[in-house]
Amino acid sequence: MEFAVSLRANGVTQGRVIQTTLTADRGFSASGQTTIVIGSLPMCRGTEWAKGTWYTKGTMVFYEDPSAPGYWNYERKISFISIFTPSLFEAGWTRIGACVAP
Repeated sequence: MEFAVSLRANGVTQGRVIQTTLTADRGFSASGQTTIVIGSLPMCRGTEWAKGTWYTKGTMVFYEDPSAPGYWNYERKISFISIFTPSLFEAGWTRIGACVAP
């Protein structure tokens, strides 16, 4: 399950570290930490992901992910033919971050 957090701040926020914690009804919790960067998203790297393509370990692709709106950069973890989208095959891809498609 993926959650999105929206923050609104007054004053200088560039470079500040934000920590969020999510707690469920039964006491289970998870937390994450990020650094605020204000600016434009980077350009997408590599080529757009294509089903049935052989990708070698370290190859960069971008993919428009319907489960997390927008384009995302991914890096290949293994050398093999790609059948499943990067967002559905975490064993084969590492999500690098959001990007702007060329």
